[in-house]
Order: sequence, then C-alpha cells, then structure tokens
Amino acid sequence: MNRFASIDIGTNTVLMVIADVTDDGKLIPVSDDQRTPRLGKGVDANGFISKESLHRVLNTLHEYKKKAESFNASKIFACGTSALRDALNRDEVILQIKNETGINVDIISGEQEAEYTYFGALSGFSALTGITGVLDIGGGSTELIIGNNYSVKSRWSIDVGCVRLTERYFSTLPPSQEKIIAATRYVRSTISRAIPEHGIEKLIGVAGTVTTLAAIDRELQEFSAQLINRHILTSNRIDEIYNTYIRFTLDEMKAVRQIIPGREDILLAGIAILRVYLSILGLNSITVSTRGLRYGQLLAKIAR
Repeated sequence: MNRFASIDIGTNTVLMVIADVTDDGKLIPVSDDQRTPRLGKGVDANGFISKESLHRVLNTLHEYKKKAESFNASKIFACGTSALRDALNRDEVILQIKNETGINVDIISGEQEAEYTYFGALSGFSALTGITGVLDIGGGSTELIIGNNYSVKSRWSIDVGCVRLTERYFSTLPPSQEKIIAATRYVRSTISRAIPEHGIEKLIGVAGTVTTLAAIDRELQEFSAQLINRHILTSNRIDEIYNTYIRFTLDEMKAVRQIIPGREDILLAGIAILRVYLSILGLNSITVSTRGLRYGQLLAKIAR
C-alpha cells in the first residue's frame, strides 16, 4: 500500500487529500484539508493573478507540503483549474510555485477537470446504476459530467463559477433585486446554450456550495464529511435557504456557523448556479459527495 497527496488549486479554494492506495486501486483517505486563498480574485475582470493572491496560495502550499511530508506521502500531485487556465501570467505563477515549494502544478483542461471530478466523486459510492450526473460548482467554472455506471458519456466545462458570478453581480450583500434577476438570467442563458438532452436519473454534487448547504440543512455545529457525504438536498430546501440568505448582509453571512471563512461572500452565487442547473436538468434533488477532483486526479495518476 502506498501513500500519496493530491492537491486541487481552484479559483477560490485549495484542497488536499492524503490517501493510502490499496493494491486494487481503492483510496483510503487519512487527511483532507481545505483553504480559501482565492487565487482567482480579479482574474475575470483583469486577466491576471495578483501578487497578493499568489502569496496566499504559496502559504497554503507550503503548509500542505509540510503536512504531506509529516504523513510520509511518497509523492505530491497538484493541478490548477479555471483561474490558472484563464490567467495571462499563468506560466510565471506556475514557475514561482515550483521554485518556492518544489511542487509541480499541471494546468488541466476543462474536459480533464470534468473527468477527474466524475471519477473522484463516484469513488465515494459503492454502487451506482443508470445515468448519473456529477456537478462541480467551482469558483471560475462549473463542470457537468454524465456517465453510465463508471463510464463517462458526456462532459461540459462552462465558465460560470461562484467567484466570477459574485464579482459581476453579488459584490454587495444583500444584492439588489435587479442584480439577482440579471445574475439568474445570465446563468440560465449561458448554461442552457451548452447543455443538450441528458437523461440524468441521479445528480451528485461536489465542492463547497453543496457541502455547505448540506451542513446548513443538517444544522451541523462542526464540519463532518461522514455526516455530509451522500446527504440528499431537495430543490425545495435549497430554495428555502437561498430565499433566507439572499436578504443577509455580509456580516450576517459570516455569523452562519456552517459557512467557512472565505465562502461567506460567494455562497449565494453558488446557490444561484445550483438552482438554475436543477431547473434546466428537470431534477428536484442532488446528492452530496465530499470527494471530487483531487480524488480523481489521484486515481488517474496511480492508474498510469
């Protein structure tokens, strides 16, 4: 059995799982961490990753590398997604990360991100039948992957994410009614142009929007992956939470125990995206997975 670390450098979060890999390729997580340095802050507006954002990410990566070494991980895999794909200075950023931390970061395509996310999410379920969709609402983009059992059939990466949407429409909380309407129209028009007929029977959601909603729905006092994984969120309950928080100020959002620091200003945008997806897909619930891209990346690397 070997032990590896897998890091997902996203637009808002940087996540790391340290896991043992069994001889038959199964993952046994021993540590799972999340930080919100927001690498992609301002990238949608000006096209560049700022020195301040990079500094926050570097601090996180130094911390993660030290932890991976303390857990005796034999190798660290890392990938970058939407913010790094879009940033005009991505090459300089990748080089600086390598020089300062020794970590090699692969910038993956939206399609590869979708595939990693799909297999990572499904690794937390023992058996699935029928047409399954996996939805990953990220900071810069959203991935939808459709498969039958453990075979990917279709995948889309759409440049609608909760950080981008926040910067465009939800920069002030509570947002005005005009901003809410404009944001919903923008998300719906962008998504509906990209998503064809699908036939999804079960939708699984990964990443911070759905895990936060699950924690709120279960009224958890502390985050627990065990209690959140496989939790079912109904569209009615999602609507209730959205309609409550859409009236909150930023300070009131920060006071919600289940919202981790760094997500309080972007949660509403994430929920807005989720509601539109459920509506377009004609579904009334989503099942939460606490796994995702970092797990899928690890599975792909060890398979090679």
